[in-house]
Amino acid sequence: MSPTGLVVGANKDQVFLLGGNQSDAVNVSAFKRSEIVAYRWPADVPLPAATKLPTTIAGARSGVSEA
Repeated sequence: MSPTGLVVGANKDQVFLLGGNQSDAVNVSAFKRSEIVAYRWPADVPLPAATKLPTTIAGARSGVSEA
């Protein structure tokens, strides 16, 4: 199963997601970019201007499985 959550940070190798299905808790977890299959954005909302996301998140769990 692919990770599901809100993107709160990213770097060249990982995406940090805020979600509620990682370890049965709400937390921030790091996932390999290769694990992300799609990004969703509302069709009637313009994409935001390019901003710099945090490249690391203190306390983010790495390699969490949602299975």
